[in-house]
Amino acid sequence: MDLRASLRTLIAFLFSYPELITYWMFLIIIGREIIITLFRIYAASKGNVIAATKLGKYKASSQMYAIVLSLLLLTIYDIRGKFFSDRWAFLTTIRHHNGPIYYLMLIPVLLTILSGLEFFYNNRKLLRKS
Repeated sequence: MDLRASLRTLIAFLFSYPELITYWMFLIIIGREIIITLFRIYAASKGNVIAATKLGKYKASSQMYAIVLSLLLLTIYDIRGKFFSDRWAFLTTIRHHNGPIYYLMLIPVLLTILSGLEFFYNNRKLLRKS
């Protein structure tokens, strides 16, 4: 899954399950992507290539893992009545606003903020020139 696919999936989650992935989470993730992409295009026009950092790669990986795990949890939620007994009542919390998917998405959001700050810190000289 590439980054564009994960962003499309986040958009689908946002409109299908707004209680799981909230607007502020989505805006942080998409805002960082737009700002950094535009800055990379600008830097390339000036002859500078900005490589991805490890933290940026961790952010992208965590985003993809969170999406895959969220889809798995939603699948378990949908089949819980057929395969799981009443002892597994905690499975009903999967679709709650403060359920596991909400907290799972906080990891890529935090890494999005940190990697965005790292990106601008690492490229501060280029930012000053522009």
